[in-house]
Amino acid sequence: MSIAFTHGGFTHGARVLVVCGAMVALAGCQEPRTASQGASGVSATYSGRALSSDLPMVARVPAILSAAETALRRRGWSVERRDETEDRGTLIARAPRSSDLEKMRVEARVIGSGAKVTLVCEPFGDEVVSRAVLDEVLRNLGM
Repeated sequence: MSIAFTHGGFTHGARVLVVCGAMVALAGCQEPRTASQGASGVSATYSGRALSSDLPMVARVPAILSAAETALRRRGWSVERRDETEDRGTLIARAPRSSDLEKMRVEARVIGSGAKVTLVCEPFGDEVVSRAVLDEVLRNLGM
């Protein structure tokens, strides 16, 4: 990709690229924030663009992804892809707006004490949306 320069400085496209890069960099500079989620008070940490939580053994990977799919569809998101095994899975959903940029990626994998679930609202991250979706996922799982 080439960036064209004008005699007055950056072109509009180059300025947009620089601003977007700065936004992504700043999102990664925030302190991790941990809070309780759902009725069971599961702890979830938001760091960078990702919200992660370790769920107890009762939450299996396929059940987590089913709960996430239900939560996202209720919120108007459309599921683009869902791949899973008993040990690991990924779900990608597109936001209900006209923009092709905003997506939610939900990953679940088995860990020693149960399963780790990670939600990433792409491209810039959104803690509020991620926590709202996780709350609904936990409700769908009965947590």
